[in-house]
Amino acid sequence: MSRVVVTGRIPQVALDSLRSEHEVSGWDSTEQDVASGPADSGGGCPRHLSLLTERIDGEALDAAGEQLQVVANVAVGYNDVDMVACASAA
Repeated sequence: MSRVVVTGRIPQVALDSLRSEHEVSGWDSTEQDVASGPADSGGGCPRHLSLLTERIDGEALDAAGEQLQVVANVAVGYNDVDMVACASAA
């Protein structure tokens, strides 16, 4: 099982699906934590599921560390994800 950090509220069916194949940690609240991001994922997590409210940029990627392999975005579009920074971090 790989580790996935979820930093915002997603539908329960999606969370259950993730939990069936991954160790899921992170967000567990009734309120959106807009300050969360890869850097706040508890360290050492290779997969990060973010929401549109989070900015994924070079600073966030650097803070998350070299173990970060995947940033998934639950949104329509990816305006919050700096694709140049992601490509440079790869």
